Amino acid sequence: MQSKWMIVTGFWIILLTTLRLFRRWRILDEIRPSKTIGSNTDRGDHDPTHYSHRLQIILDGVDSRSTAHRVEQRLNALPGVWATVDYAKKEALVRMKLELSETKLQEAVRMAGCLILITRKLKTEEER
Repeated sequence: MQSKWMIVTGFWIILLTTLRLFRRWRILDEIRPSKTIGSNTDRGDHDPTHYSHRLQIILDGVDSRSTAHRVEQRLNALPGVWATVDYAKKEALVRMKLELSETKLQEAVRMAGCLILITRKLKTEEER
């Protein structure tokens, strides 16, 4: 009876220590994107008129559709962002409600395993 208790206790100690280390090393943030305020509600907003800033991003490292999907997910996890990634052209169209810094976009793309080569500001749909 005592050995079962020791095994269960040891298991929980190892599990909690591992989770604490993962949190410290930010591994859990890489596995699942953080839930930022507004990100869940903004993901469903696909009305182009709601987004006042647009960027075209040329990507490096998009070797498969799954990589393109990862980049899209990372960008869409940012608050107020609606991004679509074209695998064939290796580019992303990023629509933003508020202008985000290029370093935030680079960090999101880097977390997906790719790099930003070129960014170009586009006019909004109304100005075209």
